[in-house]
Amino acid sequence: MTEVLREFRTGDEAGVRGLVDADTDPFHVSKAHRLHGAARDRDRWRRTLVAERNGDVVGAVTIARNWVHPGYYTQVLDVAAGHRRRGLGRRLLDAARDLGDGRPFLANVHGWNWAALGLLGSYRARLVQTAPMPRPDPTSPAVRAWVEARPLPRGVTVAPLSRVPAADRPGLYAPVYAHTHAYWAPVDPTGLAELARATAAAADPDRSVVAYRD
Repeated sequence: MTEVLREFRTGDEAGVRGLVDADTDPFHVSKAHRLHGAARDRDRWRRTLVAERNGDVVGAVTIARNWVHPGYYTQVLDVAAGHRRRGLGRRLLDAARDLGDGRPFLANVHGWNWAALGLLGSYRARLVQTAPMPRPDPTSPAVRAWVEARPLPRGVTVAPLSRVPAADRPGLYAPVYAHTHAYWAPVDPTGLAELARATAAAADPDRSVVAYRD
Protein backbone atom coordinates (compact mmCIF):
# COMPACT_ATOMS: atom_id res chain seq x y z
CA MET A 1 0.00 0.00 0.00
CA THR A 2 1.50 3.32 -1.09
CA GLU A 3 0.86 6.38 1.10
CA VAL A 4 1.77 9.92 0.12
CA LEU A 5 1.39 13.17 2.06
CA ARG A 6 1.25 16.14 -0.27
CA GLU A 7 -0.15 19.62 -0.72
CA PHE A 8 -3.79 20.06 -1.68
CA ARG A 9 -4.21 20.48 -5.42
CA THR A 10 -7.00 21.11 -7.92
CA GLY A 11 -9.12 17.98 -8.22
CA ASP A 12 -8.89 17.03 -4.53
CA GLU A 13 -12.20 18.66 -3.66
CA ALA A 14 -14.34 15.55 -4.15
CA GLY A 15 -11.90 13.32 -2.30
CA VAL A 16 -11.77 15.66 0.68
CA ARG A 17 -15.58 15.91 0.77
CA GLY A 18 -15.62 12.12 0.89
CA LEU A 19 -13.84 12.17 4.25
CA VAL A 20 -17.16 13.21 5.80
CA ASP A 21 -19.54 10.36 6.61
CA ALA A 22 -22.99 10.00 8.15
CA ASP A 23 -21.55 10.09 11.68
CA THR A 24 -19.62 13.32 11.20
CA ASP A 25 -20.84 16.12 13.45
CA PRO A 26 -22.82 18.74 11.43
CA PHE A 27 -21.03 21.56 13.28
CA HIS A 28 -17.69 20.19 12.09
CA VAL A 29 -18.97 19.99 8.51
CA SER A 30 -20.30 23.55 8.46
CA LYS A 31 -17.60 25.31 10.46
CA ALA A 32 -14.38 23.33 10.15
CA HIS A 33 -14.30 20.79 7.32
CA ARG A 34 -14.95 23.46 4.71
CA LEU A 35 -11.64 25.10 5.63
CA HIS A 36 -9.70 22.51 3.60
CA GLY A 37 -8.65 23.85 0.22
CA ALA A 38 -6.04 25.45 -1.99
CA ALA A 39 -3.21 27.46 -0.46
CA ARG A 40 -3.90 31.10 0.41
CA ASP A 41 -1.63 33.87 1.63
CA ARG A 42 -1.78 37.19 3.51
CA ASP A 43 -4.71 37.70 5.91
CA ARG A 44 -6.40 34.45 4.87
CA TRP A 45 -3.22 32.36 4.97
CA ARG A 46 -3.99 28.64 4.73
CA ARG A 47 -2.20 25.40 3.93
CA THR A 48 -3.84 22.01 3.44
CA LEU A 49 -2.09 18.65 3.21
CA VAL A 50 -3.82 15.51 2.01
CA ALA A 51 -2.97 11.86 2.58
CA GLU A 52 -3.30 9.69 -0.49
CA ARG A 53 -3.29 5.89 -0.49
CA ASN A 54 -3.27 4.03 -3.78
CA GLY A 55 -4.59 7.15 -5.49
CA ASP A 56 -7.44 7.82 -3.05
CA VAL A 57 -7.63 10.76 -0.63
CA VAL A 58 -7.93 9.21 2.85
CA GLY A 59 -7.07 12.17 5.08
CA ALA A 60 -6.56 15.93 5.19
CA VAL A 61 -5.19 18.47 7.63
CA THR A 62 -5.39 22.25 7.37
CA ILE A 63 -3.80 25.01 9.37
CA ALA A 64 -5.02 28.53 8.72
CA ARG A 65 -4.42 31.95 10.16
CA ASN A 66 -7.09 32.55 12.77
CA TRP A 67 -8.36 35.97 11.71
CA VAL A 68 -10.28 36.47 14.97
CA HIS A 69 -7.53 35.18 17.29
CA PRO A 70 -4.24 36.09 15.55
CA GLY A 71 -2.12 34.39 18.23
CA TYR A 72 -3.25 30.98 16.96
CA TYR A 73 -3.69 28.85 13.89
CA THR A 74 -7.00 27.10 13.35
CA GLN A 75 -6.35 23.41 12.76
CA VAL A 76 -8.74 20.95 11.09
CA LEU A 77 -8.06 17.21 10.76
CA ASP A 78 -10.17 14.64 8.87
CA VAL A 79 -9.42 10.96 8.29
CA ALA A 80 -11.61 8.57 6.28
CA ALA A 81 -13.64 6.15 8.39
CA GLY A 82 -11.79 3.04 7.21
CA HIS A 83 -8.36 4.52 7.96
CA ARG A 84 -8.72 5.84 11.50
CA ARG A 85 -6.71 4.74 14.54
CA ARG A 86 -3.81 3.62 12.38
CA GLY A 87 -1.49 6.58 12.94
CA LEU A 88 -2.52 8.57 9.88
CA GLY A 89 -3.90 11.48 11.90
CA ARG A 90 -0.61 11.75 13.78
CA ARG A 91 1.42 11.75 10.56
CA LEU A 92 -0.77 14.51 9.16
CA LEU A 93 -0.48 16.61 12.32
CA ASP A 94 3.29 16.17 12.47
CA ALA A 95 3.57 17.33 8.87
CA ALA A 96 1.28 20.32 9.51
CA ARG A 97 3.42 21.49 12.42
CA ASP A 98 6.27 22.09 9.99
CA LEU A 99 4.13 24.47 7.90
CA GLY A 100 3.54 27.15 10.53
CA ASP A 101 5.72 29.66 12.34
CA GLY A 102 5.43 28.26 15.84
CA ARG A 103 2.05 29.65 16.84
CA PRO A 104 -0.09 27.05 18.62
CA PHE A 105 -3.04 25.33 16.99
CA LEU A 106 -6.69 25.66 18.03
CA ALA A 107 -9.12 22.79 17.43
CA ASN A 108 -12.67 21.95 18.47
CA VAL A 109 -13.17 18.44 19.86
CA HIS A 110 -16.27 16.78 21.29
CA GLY A 111 -15.92 15.47 24.82
CA TRP A 112 -17.14 12.04 23.71
CA ASN A 113 -14.52 11.72 20.95
CA TRP A 114 -12.03 9.71 22.99
CA ALA A 115 -9.83 8.89 20.00
CA ALA A 116 -9.36 12.57 19.16
CA LEU A 117 -8.84 13.50 22.81
CA GLY A 118 -6.24 10.77 23.14
CA LEU A 119 -4.41 11.97 20.06
CA LEU A 120 -4.35 15.57 21.25
CA GLY A 121 -3.35 14.47 24.74
CA SER A 122 -0.29 12.75 23.30
CA TYR A 123 0.78 16.19 22.04
CA ARG A 124 0.19 17.63 25.53
CA ALA A 125 -2.65 19.73 24.21
CA ARG A 126 -4.23 22.10 26.71
CA LEU A 127 -7.97 22.49 27.22
CA VAL A 128 -8.71 26.21 27.01
CA GLN A 129 -12.50 26.40 26.84
CA THR A 130 -15.51 24.13 27.14
CA ALA A 131 -18.83 24.77 25.46
CA PRO A 132 -21.33 22.22 26.78
CA MET A 133 -24.18 23.74 24.73
CA PRO A 134 -27.14 22.73 26.93
CA ARG A 135 -30.40 22.43 24.99
CA PRO A 136 -33.30 22.46 27.45
CA ASP A 137 -36.78 21.69 26.14
CA PRO A 138 -38.83 24.89 26.63
CA THR A 139 -42.06 22.86 26.69
CA SER A 140 -40.87 20.68 29.58
CA PRO A 141 -42.80 21.35 32.85
CA ALA A 142 -39.57 20.91 34.80
CA VAL A 143 -37.74 23.46 32.67
CA ARG A 144 -40.63 25.94 32.83
CA ALA A 145 -40.78 25.58 36.63
CA TRP A 146 -37.03 26.18 36.85
CA VAL A 147 -37.35 29.36 34.76
CA GLU A 148 -40.35 30.69 36.67
CA ALA A 149 -38.53 30.22 39.96
CA ARG A 150 -35.78 32.60 38.81
CA PRO A 151 -37.09 36.11 38.20
CA LEU A 152 -35.19 38.48 35.95
CA PRO A 153 -32.73 40.84 37.61
CA ARG A 154 -34.12 44.31 38.19
CA GLY A 155 -34.07 46.47 35.09
CA VAL A 156 -33.42 43.61 32.65
CA THR A 157 -35.73 43.09 29.68
CA VAL A 158 -35.90 39.92 27.57
CA ALA A 159 -37.20 40.31 24.03
CA PRO A 160 -36.93 38.80 20.53
CA LEU A 161 -33.86 39.88 18.60
CA SER A 162 -36.21 41.30 15.96
CA ARG A 163 -36.86 44.27 18.26
CA VAL A 164 -33.23 45.30 17.89
CA PRO A 165 -32.41 47.17 14.65
CA ALA A 166 -30.38 44.95 12.33
CA ALA A 167 -27.51 47.45 12.30
CA ASP A 168 -27.19 47.17 16.10
CA ARG A 169 -27.16 43.37 16.39
CA PRO A 170 -23.43 42.79 15.70
CA GLY A 171 -22.67 45.26 18.47
CA LEU A 172 -24.54 43.05 20.94
CA TYR A 173 -22.62 39.92 20.02
CA ALA A 174 -19.07 41.30 19.73
CA PRO A 175 -18.46 42.34 23.37
CA VAL A 176 -19.86 39.05 24.71
CA TYR A 177 -17.57 37.05 22.43
CA ALA A 178 -14.57 39.18 23.34
CA HIS A 179 -15.29 38.78 27.05
CA THR A 180 -15.60 34.99 26.96
CA HIS A 181 -12.30 34.63 25.06
CA ALA A 182 -10.30 37.41 26.70
CA TYR A 183 -8.47 35.28 29.27
CA TRP A 184 -6.93 32.90 26.75
CA ALA A 185 -7.33 34.22 23.18
CA PRO A 186 -7.58 38.00 22.80
CA VAL A 187 -9.41 39.02 19.66
CA ASP A 188 -8.45 41.10 16.67
CA PRO A 189 -11.00 43.96 16.45
CA THR A 190 -11.32 43.75 12.66
CA GLY A 191 -11.76 40.00 12.66
CA LEU A 192 -14.24 40.14 15.52
CA ALA A 193 -16.31 42.77 13.72
CA GLU A 194 -16.53 40.51 10.66
CA LEU A 195 -17.46 37.50 12.80
CA ALA A 196 -20.12 39.51 14.63
CA ARG A 197 -21.70 40.67 11.38
CA ALA A 198 -21.81 37.12 10.02
CA THR A 199 -23.24 35.72 13.26
CA ALA A 200 -25.92 38.38 13.49
CA ALA A 201 -26.88 37.87 9.86
CA ALA A 202 -27.24 34.10 10.38
CA ALA A 203 -29.50 34.44 13.42
CA ASP A 204 -33.26 33.98 13.15
CA PRO A 205 -34.39 37.32 14.65
CA ASP A 206 -37.84 36.04 15.61
CA ARG A 207 -36.55 32.99 17.45
CA SER A 208 -33.40 34.50 18.93
CA VAL A 209 -33.67 36.29 22.27
CA VAL A 210 -31.70 39.12 23.82
CA ALA A 211 -31.54 40.36 27.38
CA TYR A 212 -30.73 44.02 27.91
CA ARG A 213 -30.74 46.67 30.61
CA ASP A 214 -31.91 50.26 29.97
